[in-house]
Amino acid sequence: MSSAAAMKKHPVEDEDSWSLHLERRGLSDGPAPGRRILHHKNHHHEGGMNPKELEQQKEAEFQEHQKELARFDEKKLEKKLLKRKKKMEELYSDPGIQQDTTHGMVIDAGSGGSRLHIYEFAPRILRTSEDVQEAVSGRLLSFPGSESRWTDRLSPGISTFYTIEDPDELEKAIADYLGPLMDFAKKVLHEKKSDFRKFPIYLRATAGMRTLTSENRARVMGAVRKLFANEAYCPFYFEDEQARTLSGEEEAIYDWLGVNFLSSNGGILQDSQGAGTVSNPRQTFGALDLGGASTQIAFYEPNEDIMANLFKLQVGQGKHW
Repeated sequence: MSSAAAMKKHPVEDEDSWSLHLERRGLSDGPAPGRRILHHKNHHHEGGMNPKELEQQKEAEFQEHQKELARFDEKKLEKKLLKRKKKMEELYSDPGIQQDTTHGMVIDAGSGGSRLHIYEFAPRILRTSEDVQEAVSGRLLSFPGSESRWTDRLSPGISTFYTIEDPDELEKAIADYLGPLMDFAKKVLHEKKSDFRKFPIYLRATAGMRTLTSENRARVMGAVRKLFANEAYCPFYFEDEQARTLSGEEEAIYDWLGVNFLSSNGGILQDSQGAGTVSNPRQTFGALDLGGASTQIAFYEPNEDIMANLFKLQVGQGKHW
């Protein structure tokens, strides 16, 4: 390129860097940490301000907006805490449980959060061998029931704690996380405090935990089991098997069983009596569960096609689906 051609280059074209460009024009060589970069498309600035003054003004407006958002979040959190406090007070004064019933709890540990459900049912007391036979055959059962007010939830999902590598820190983080659910159960059932050790508690994790490596999944579930085995933390009945991660097939089958138990008006139990394979059941419904990190589809296949992901489910004495 000739020297004459070089002299005709645009002033910006031969500059070494953006910082040098700003320096030559008397501007800042870069925004302070945490500040935004404003880009101007023309030379007509508001109120006759130069670019630096305009940037300062816009930055001040931006920071004020951030403060407003923070104040809004604080008010939202305060409102949420007050609502929860009121709910807990109402549940404590009138939990709505019966005095002659027993209870069990299930924590559904999903990918986006955990929900604790408290169930109530008639005591399962079997006094004779005939009672035992009737129970296992599905003719002498007590069905757990629940109410929406006996459910509490929190977020995020328990699988998010796998990033904590120190065992003690992991246990403390999960203890703080599940603590509100434990407090909720104690509040609802406080009138039966002397029977807490008779009420089983289960934790069933789903796709959020399934996506972890086996090592990380074991670390998180190990911390949960250690906490639940500590009577000072969890006063309810617990054994290690009661906290685990469900397979996708199990989750699908429990979806299917729940839907059809509620919709079949007892048909599921009637068709399950006896031994062998269910071959001519009443009409059943398929179940589709769209979860936070997975989807499960389950339906009854009377032809037992093993290429269709057959999963055996046994209900009652011996007959299986």
